[in-house]
Parts: sequence; C-alpha cells; structure tokens
Amino acid sequence: MSYNNDIIDEFLQEIQEEIEYQDEDIPVSDNYSEISTEIEMDDEKNLTNDSAGGFYDHKESVYCLHMNPVDEDIIVSGGGDDVAYIWRISTRERLCKLSGHTDSVTVSSFSYDGEYVATGGMDGLILIWRYKNNGELVTTLEGGDEILWVQWHPRGNVLLSGSNDANVWMWKIPSGDVMQLFKFHKKAVNAGSFTPDGKKIVTASEDGSLIVWDPKNATIIHKMTPSDSRFDCGGLTCLAYNKEGTVVAVGGVAGKVKIISLINGALLGSLNEQKESIESISYCDVLPIVACASVDGTVALYDTFTYKLRNVLIHDGAVISLSFVSNTPYLTTASTDRTIRRWDVRTGKCLKQCFGHHDSILCICSSLDGKTIISGSDDKSVLNMKLTFMTKKRNLGYN
Repeated sequence: MSYNNDIIDEFLQEIQEEIEYQDEDIPVSDNYSEISTEIEMDDEKNLTNDSAGGFYDHKESVYCLHMNPVDEDIIVSGGGDDVAYIWRISTRERLCKLSGHTDSVTVSSFSYDGEYVATGGMDGLILIWRYKNNGELVTTLEGGDEILWVQWHPRGNVLLSGSNDANVWMWKIPSGDVMQLFKFHKKAVNAGSFTPDGKKIVTASEDGSLIVWDPKNATIIHKMTPSDSRFDCGGLTCLAYNKEGTVVAVGGVAGKVKIISLINGALLGSLNEQKESIESISYCDVLPIVACASVDGTVALYDTFTYKLRNVLIHDGAVISLSFVSNTPYLTTASTDRTIRRWDVRTGKCLKQCFGHHDSILCICSSLDGKTIISGSDDKSVLNMKLTFMTKKRNLGYN
C-alpha cells in the first residue's frame, strides 16, 4: 500500500503542532534543581536499605521498642496489631509473642534486671510478662485510661505509669500491688519517670504542670504550673535529666523548653528557639550540651552553662526521638523523614545517615555503645542499623 506525500506531510505537521502545544503547557520552574534534588532524595530513601536486617512480624505500625539492659541482643516491640514481640537482634528470631491487649500496644519496657517486661496499651491495661519463662503473663494492671508511658525503678521491680486520665500509678512487681496513686494533674500525664537515683518522681502533664513527687508518701516536693507565666510553655510533652540528676528539662507543645532545679524547684532557664512541639530531650554526659527535638524538623543544641543556642541540626521532617551515645559527643536522631542520623555536636556535622524504612519512623532504641540502633516504623517493620565507625575515643574539644 502507498500513501500520498501530501497526506504524510499533513500528518507530521499535526504531530509537531501537538508536541509544541504540550511543551507550552509545562511550566518552567526556577526551582528545577531543588525539585530534582527532592526527587533524588526520595528515590534514595526508597531504594537504599542500610539495615543489617529486620523483624517483620508486626501487621500494623510499630509504636514502641525497648532493649534488654542486661542482654542488648534482646528487644521488645509493640504495635498497632495489639501484640508485642520479644526477639533476638542477631538472628532476627522471634522468642515470644505477647498477646493479651485488646488495642494498640504503645509502650514497652524491660525491668532493670531484664527479668520482666511491661507492655501498655490504648486499652488502659499494663501487662507484666516474665521474659525468661517464655513470655509468661505474670499479672495484669489496670491503669485507668490509655497508657501513655511506663518506667521501671532504676534498681528495683517497681513500675511507674502515666495515663490519659491524669493519674500516675506506682506498682510493686510481680505482685501487682498498688504502692501509690499520684493525683494533681488535670489532664493527660504525657511524661514521667523516676529520677536517676530513684528517690524522686517527676511528672509532666498536658495541663502544663510539672510536679516533683516523694514516692514514699505521694506528696509534692516542687511544682511548676502555667499560673507562673515564666513557666508557661503549653501542654508538656517530654522530660530529661542531666547526668547528675540535679536538673530536669521539660518540653512543651509551644516549642519551648524549661530547665528546673530538682534541688530547690527554681526555674534555671528558658529555651525558646523552636516553633513547634518538643518531642524528645537528651543531655550529653561529656559536654555542657542539651539537645531538643521538635516537630518543626530541627534539633536545637543549647549550652547548659548559659542556656544559649549553640547550633541547629536539620531533618526533612518532624524529629521524633534523639539520644546521646554514652560518654561521647555523638547524637542519634530519628525523624518522620524516614532517616536515622548520627551527628557530632561539637561541629554540627552529620556523620552518617541511615535509610531503610518506607514510612515515618515512630520509635528507636540503641545499645549503650551506640553501635546498634533499632527503629520501628509506620511501615510495620523493625530495622537494625549498625553504626560502628565511632569506636575510638577522640578529643572532646569544645569552644
């Protein structure tokens, strides 16, 4: 079959006009290089997996993780599938499935001696398990409304918990006997813990109040409330202690951090450089630095002598957790941008960036030496990141 040349020419002309029309519809962006960089970054996050393996038994988001303090090869994880698992990092072997909650498991923690595991959920229950007895359920504690956090005493089998109903409970384990009920807060108690020496309890609430308690008789030692305008930083979200246990830093939804003396209850400093909720705080134990993580994607580094801003570290999403590696100037951060990063706070330099998750990171925990980082995500996975490059002790020069 043959075609008339005029018909062919007309057809080609129509194609050319269509191409030119489509080209005119494509906007030319002055930010093309930035767009390309963002695409490349997303591709790198999606394609790169820096993990040394993972645990994939959860069927929903992974909300909590904790490492056994006696055997750091053992992890407990809890998730939106209403179960928790105890598993071994090195082999990725599942050791126990902890079933009994009727809603998401949002908190989990090993006792100081690694013998017991506490899991708390949105069902208002705290379940106590004996790890070495194949995850035997020891006792069930009813902690009121949704459980927001649990913490073990640093030297005994005593458990502390805070809930959405404004109450804080202290139990003796394994009996499950109630030792104290701490009542003052008017709204959810979002954070709380024993002080490092185990002699006091500090709780922080959505109502903006911070209370220092005597655990022996549930009496208030110190309190700070929004009625003191110097302390007002919105609902409180998290807290952390300095190495000596003499000072507590508390963060709030307004992006502010307040520094309080545990000795006399005095307000020592106000850190106001971030714009959105503070999600995590950590003190460096070798340098005078406190790090504060915010939903605004920043990590602010403050000098603990002057309480002045030293540096700001940047993620591409909300920073949900951070912690210093013990006896080093190295800081580990995790973000909803799906990355885990290791920083040197002396310089503000990012030493390592780890990829592997395909959705927001929700929780992390790490070994004492900082070489193993375990992360849980909205993608239902738990990944094991290895960071072994910073084992040598270095000069801690700080200006």
